[in-house]
Amino acid sequence: MVQYKIVKDRTRRQDERPSSIVLMHSLNLINKDYIIPAFVRHSTDSPSWVTWQDYLLNKVGPHTNGYYSKTRLPMHYFEEYLESDYVVYKGLNEYKESWFLSQMVNYGIIESQFKDALLIVIDDNFETDMIRQRVYDQLVQKVLDEVMHHWHFTVNDIYYYDEILTNKAFDNMENNPDFTFEYHPMLNYDFTKLKLAVDRLHWKYIGTKKY
Repeated sequence: MVQYKIVKDRTRRQDERPSSIVLMHSLNLINKDYIIPAFVRHSTDSPSWVTWQDYLLNKVGPHTNGYYSKTRLPMHYFEEYLESDYVVYKGLNEYKESWFLSQMVNYGIIESQFKDALLIVIDDNFETDMIRQRVYDQLVQKVLDEVMHHWHFTVNDIYYYDEILTNKAFDNMENNPDFTFEYHPMLNYDFTKLKLAVDRLHWKYIGTKKY
C-alpha cells in the first residue's frame, strides 16, 4: 500500500458543523488537464483508492492552488468495490472544508449552502451503470449511520451532486476557462434505494433517539 506523508493541518471550516451531505460519483473529480486512463475501468484486485490519492494530491493539487489540495483530499469519504464487496475509506476530517465543493461554489457550479457539506465520493459510474442496492447498503452501514447520528442529520439532508447545481451551472462550466473538471450526470442515482437502506438500519433503533 502506498504511504503518503501526513501534513499537519489544524484549519477548520468556520462553522464546524457541516451543512449537509453530498453524494457524488468519482468521475466528476477528473481534471481535464490530467486524465488518467486507469480511471475508466480499474481492476477490483487493485484498489483505485491508491490511484485516486496520488492523482488528487500530486496531479490535481498543484493545478488548484489556494484550496489546500496539495495537502488535503477533496472528499470526506470514498467508497469503491474491492474484490467481493464495497469498502469505504476515510478521507478528509469532517471538521474540514472540501476544497472541491468550495471551488465549485466559487465557480457558480453548485449552490453556496453546500460549501460546508460533507462530500462522499462513490467510485462507480452513475451515468451509464445500473447501481446495485449493495452500494447504498454499505454506504449507510459504514458511513451514514454514524454521520447522521453524530450531526443529527435526516435522510432529507442527503443530496446527490446533480440536484445542487445552480441554474447557470452549465453556462459556467462552458464559459469559465478556470473550470477544468469533467462533469458527468448521475442519471442512475436512486434516492429510493438510499432511503431503503437507511430505513432498514433505522428499524434497529425503534424506541430510541438514534436519528
